[in-house]
Amino acid sequence: VIEPNPGVYSDVMTADFSGMYPAIIRDFNVGARSWVDADTLDEAVEMAREKFDDESITEDDIVVGVGNEPDGMYTGIQADNVGKARGFFVHPDIAQSEIAQSMDEIESLRKEFKRLKKQASKGSMEWHMRNNQDRGLKVLANTFFGVGASPVHRYYVPGMSENITETGQNLT
Repeated sequence: VIEPNPGVYSDVMTADFSGMYPAIIRDFNVGARSWVDADTLDEAVEMAREKFDDESITEDDIVVGVGNEPDGMYTGIQADNVGKARGFFVHPDIAQSEIAQSMDEIESLRKEFKRLKKQASKGSMEWHMRNNQDRGLKVLANTFFGVGASPVHRYYVPGMSENITETGQNLT
């Protein structure tokens, strides 16, 4: 930990990671449908070809989870130096996961409610209604992390929640 130097600073920025987990789920296509339980990238390609009955699947169609390598995240292009990854997901063009698809729909609704909120007079009933809808959808989106982390849920994938949190750690 670096000790802060007291004072007033300019050109300082704060990063907001409030939507990080939903974004990771969406961007990395995390979910049970897209999951390929393999130990190596080569094995993941073969298993994905079998699972989706598609011989044209290549390394570029595999989204590699966070592995034990110090470099963290890998994509299909950089994946040749991956040791043991904690899971692989196929690209959404092969099979979009139910959770990632839900995240897309929730994000689309949130954008619409934000747009409507901007059009309403601040403090009006319409403004408060749209604000509450937006905030409710944000909470809903954040609950999807638990969907993949709970063994009693139909969309549970072993290691998925660890994959999401480690991806977040490597991205920040």
